[in-house]
Amino acid sequence: NEIYDISVCRTTNEIVIVYDNGNIDIMDSDGDVYNIPDLKMKALDDKTINDMVIDGQMLYLSLNSGIVCVDVKKKGFGNFYNLGYVVMSVVVDDGTIYAATKNGIYSGDMSKNLLDVSNWTLMNGTVLNKIMSLNGSIYALSNSGLFSVVKNTFATNKLSGVKFTNWSICNDVLYLTGAKTLASIDSAGKFVSFGSS
Repeated sequence: NEIYDISVCRTTNEIVIVYDNGNIDIMDSDGDVYNIPDLKMKALDDKTINDMVIDGQMLYLSLNSGIVCVDVKKKGFGNFYNLGYVVMSVVVDDGTIYAATKNGIYSGDMSKNLLDVSNWTLMNGTVLNKIMSLNGSIYALSNSGLFSVVKNTFATNKLSGVKFTNWSICNDVLYLTGAKTLASIDSAGKFVSFGSS
C-alpha cells in the first residue's frame, strides 16, 4: 500500500505513518511498530484521505466521508464525525475543532457531543482547501487566497487571487507557495509575500 503521509507525534515521541487505504502504523523510539487497522477495516462509503494533523496525542484524518480521530498514545480508534460534507482539512485550537469542508468552514466545541452534527456551527460558506494553526493563530487556504480565522470568526483575506499549492511550517514560520508567489507568516502574524498572482 502507498504511504499517504508521515508525521511525528511530539507528545508521545512516535512516528505516525498513514497509508492511502486507511491503515495506520505507529513506530516508537525503539523501532517497534504498532498497527491500527480500524479505519482500513471500517465500512465507509469513501475513505479518501485529504489531510492529516496531529494535535497533542490525537491524530485527525480529514476524509471525503468525515473526520476520524485516533489516540496515538492509547493506540486506539476514537470518534468519527460525519458532517455530511467532504472534509478537506481540520485544526484544533483552544478546545475548538475547525473543519474545512466542501460546504464551508465549520467549528465544533470539543466539550460538546460532536457526534451530533447539530453541535457544529457553519462559520462561513467559503470552500477551503486547507486550514492550519501557527502558534495559536489559524489560517485557511482557498482557491482565492489566504484567510485568517480569529475566535470563531472567518476573518480577513491576507492575499487574494492567489492559489497556494504547498505549505510548510519551519522554525515557527508558515511558508506558502503558489505558481508565482511565495508568502510567509511569522509567529507574531507578520505577513510577507513575494512575486505576483
